Amino acid sequence: MEEVSATRMGSSFPNGSRCRKQVGIVSILSEFSRRKRIFCPLPIHGPHGRKIGIHETFPFQEFVMRSLRAILFAWFALAFSLPLSAQYTVYTDRGAWEAELLSVSVEDLESDPGDFTGPTPYLTAAGWLATANPPLTVQILTNGWINGSQQMHFRSFGTMMNFSFPGGISTMAFGFDFDTANEDWELHVGGGLVASLAANTTGFVGVISDSPPIFSFDVVSFAHAQGGLSVDNLSTGEVRSETCGHLFRGGIADDFGTAVPNGSEYVTQSPDLIDYLNNVSHPPLAEFDEGAQSTDLWFAHSVEGLPGGLESAILEIRLRPCDFGPPSNDNITLGLDVPNQSWVFSSQIANLPGASGSWNSGGPAVTFQLDLANLPGGIDLLPKLNQDGVLDLRVTDDTRVDYLQLHLVSSAIDASDPNLSFDQDPLVVSSFTDFTVSGALPGENIYFLYSTAGVGDGPCVLALGNMCLCLLNTVVLFDVVNTGLGTSATSTKWIPPMLVPFYVGTQAVIPRGIGGFNSVMTHTIYAPVFL
Repeated sequence: MEEVSATRMGSSFPNGSRCRKQVGIVSILSEFSRRKRIFCPLPIHGPHGRKIGIHETFPFQEFVMRSLRAILFAWFALAFSLPLSAQYTVYTDRGAWEAELLSVSVEDLESDPGDFTGPTPYLTAAGWLATANPPLTVQILTNGWINGSQQMHFRSFGTMMNFSFPGGISTMAFGFDFDTANEDWELHVGGGLVASLAANTTGFVGVISDSPPIFSFDVVSFAHAQGGLSVDNLSTGEVRSETCGHLFRGGIADDFGTAVPNGSEYVTQSPDLIDYLNNVSHPPLAEFDEGAQSTDLWFAHSVEGLPGGLESAILEIRLRPCDFGPPSNDNITLGLDVPNQSWVFSSQIANLPGASGSWNSGGPAVTFQLDLANLPGGIDLLPKLNQDGVLDLRVTDDTRVDYLQLHLVSSAIDASDPNLSFDQDPLVVSSFTDFTVSGALPGENIYFLYSTAGVGDGPCVLALGNMCLCLLNTVVLFDVVNTGLGTSATSTKWIPPMLVPFYVGTQAVIPRGIGGFNSVMTHTIYAPVFL
């Protein structure tokens, strides 16, 4: 099979690739007429097959090796994204690596001659070049044990096997599937060690460079007795260069008020948080805006549906100590560690920046801003947020919560414009809500959009110069408002009755330029609908 290029825009296929979508937003205007074109790559993975290779083992040895392999791979996959330095980030999950990329090209070795044995240099059908000095022996094995398709196999005995990319190009991202035998292997980039491939492991390794381009990489094992390394699905990727802002809301910033909405400002809890609460002893659970004397309560809430590729995350949360308690020993915990039923970050509220070292009964409310990439103690929650897509948090137990907001920046296909401001009132059923954009130009039309599917890589709109939204499909246009002589526009809409909990993502766009090629868009807001 020839090299396959898949552009990742949001449609998933069994082979793990993505299709680029070009979709016109549902609209009442002719310039936003409905259009849809999908370009789909062919599958790149063959059927799973029986393991074969250079080395052989007795049946009992094979059983032991496969058992060890399963254990080691489970351990290896725990930390799927490991930030190494300012230069490289290593991934052990192909899906997580692809989520950071605009497009991926894959050499699956299916067009190479099967059952081949020969010396380096070896050039694959798609142009990957394997070299070594002194030369190493390369095998192309059919029915390989990585995924049942053809694979490359070799042993090194301390000699670096170098791989350069098709046509001698440089790239900011590469990766491959691999299978190790009884020995450890090392992955080197730019002359330095960036990852270790554990013995008896079948997995994936991917690298993304923060700044310098990568021209080649090396793999090597220094073991005296070797079963060898197998590689398949050699991949390069185009790194995203844009970012989109997102604002996730919980509760209402009403200074602990209870006038709006008519019902409660409800909390939501992820399945993992519910499971945790079902397995630990705890006092009654709190909601937003509990009373000043509502002591001995746990506030447990989840911010779900986070986009992938997060580059920054700031938690804004407004707290107030109760009148009794005492609240001086209260804690905030973030990031539920599911296997251990514990929390990644925990701190007394009194020790948070902004608390001034005390958290006493009847004290004033404080709005805390916590950088989740650099929490006290140097804890970075971004890898976990990117893996889980959720932030679980808990506040105990004599402290009230007014509201919380999660300010996010994620890698994106197209960027949101920081010069545009976008805000909206609380979404309350059977009432009017204002949606406001400022920072536009006089006489511009503001297109207001919503989606109930969430935020992330959305459809690319032809009328906007193929700009890709940060709302997941299906995206609906609900209003168009002109700025007139000013620089802002407000849409006022009635929120119909609906069942809750229910969350809606919103965003605004401004068509600009011939064919929409200078169009701009705001950040997104993902907020609950209240009764």
